Amino acid sequence: MKLSKNAFGLALGIVWGLCMFLWALVAQYLNWGAGAITIMQDIYLGFKAGVIGGLMGALWGFVNGYVMGFVLAWLYNMFGCKNNQQ
Repeated sequence: MKLSKNAFGLALGIVWGLCMFLWALVAQYLNWGAGAITIMQDIYLGFKAGVIGGLMGALWGFVNGYVMGFVLAWLYNMFGCKNNQQ
């Protein structure tokens, strides 16, 4: 069975973007994970605790998740098709 690279990328991008947004909100209002946010700020420019920072994190998270999902589906299809031929 082959995976759609675009669909898997979109799914992973949406999930990771939402996670980044929710993480920023939780860090702002509940002060959970605020220390890790400072580490992620070096990776995702503009990401910080709060709504605006969460939107930036969601944007970067979507892009990062999409690329990773696309690559993972491509690798799965590449190795899966070779195993089915044997």
